[in-house]
Amino acid sequence: MSSSHNLSSVETLLIANRERGRRTTRAISERIKVLKRIKFYIDTLDAGGILRRYFVMNGFDGALAVMGIIVGSYMTRALNPRFIVGASIGASIAMAVSGFVGAFITERAERLREIKELERSLFTSLDKSVLKQAVNMITLLAAVIDAIAPLLFALISITPFVLSMWSLLPVEI
Repeated sequence: MSSSHNLSSVETLLIANRERGRRTTRAISERIKVLKRIKFYIDTLDAGGILRRYFVMNGFDGALAVMGIIVGSYMTRALNPRFIVGASIGASIAMAVSGFVGAFITERAERLREIKELERSLFTSLDKSVLKQAVNMITLLAAVIDAIAPLLFALISITPFVLSMWSLLPVEI
């Protein structure tokens, strides 16, 4: 009786694992479909260049802002890692919010203007078109990239000070 009970527990476990594997495979498959669709939209609007530029320009802004905080701390002989990390995170969050909103508003207005011009030329509405879907996705993607870049570059820049807070790296004036 005990061995049949164990067998059914093992079978139950195998079935549960198999189902979990199917769900994971479905989830991965859905993510791949989303990524392929995003890639299609990027190609459709030829948006790769602008997305890369947003990433580099705003990443550079994030790194430079942190550099300013570090240099200012050094010049005042207040090279406190907690202050530098806190101020840098605060500045990078502000840049992320500003970047997201600015890029979203700007890209949306510019892309919708292009759609309207095309609609006038074609004498038809493009509201339900793939082009309009691509515009919506690229607008959001540009805003997200614009927001993430300064955060990422700032986090890279403050890594030595985070390590210093954990006593893994000395910071000296």
